[in-house]
Amino acid sequence: MIYTRLLILTALMAAGCTTPGPTPHADAGFQYLETTGAAIVALDPLPLRVEAHGFRATPVVNRAATFGEHPFEVSLAALLQGGEAVLVHAERVADASGASNYDSLPQARWPDSRFRLRTQCVAVDAATAGQEHDLAFLRGQGWNPEGQLALEQYLATTPDHNREVVVSLVTHVSDCARSDEVQAALDRLRAKVSVH
Repeated sequence: MIYTRLLILTALMAAGCTTPGPTPHADAGFQYLETTGAAIVALDPLPLRVEAHGFRATPVVNRAATFGEHPFEVSLAALLQGGEAVLVHAERVADASGASNYDSLPQARWPDSRFRLRTQCVAVDAATAGQEHDLAFLRGQGWNPEGQLALEQYLATTPDHNREVVVSLVTHVSDCARSDEVQAALDRLRAKVSVH
């Protein structure tokens, strides 16, 4: 099983992660992301910079979490505008078990060949938005996660699968069953985002 954040979207796609509410930890002892202006920067060993023109950056939240019985150190930040959000996670598998293995996912063409891709669209109700950490984080930053959400996740890991960076594109749509609308909304959001 692949363990990742935000994704209540497949049975709390965070593989059992139902940690309530965002809990920033300035004293967590680690930080794998930083924000600079309206950009999010992932630090070594998977360095990258994520920008979206006109979006605002949230503060970075650092927390320890457990996914699928494995301990993770998680840094999270987002870029927000209207009904669109770009979340960035940078994480370390604290037990060095290689739990961040995405080799079974298809290779992504965007942003580059390091990434694997997962997509989905789901309806999020108020209870779910309050229970799942990343959705609660978004709500706490003034972005409403309730409604029908289309999502693309771009996941990159180190060769030992113990460090990862995940870029999640999230946008509101009127109906997840309308695949053309969902894809168009994700295409519009992706065109606004640069990862380098």
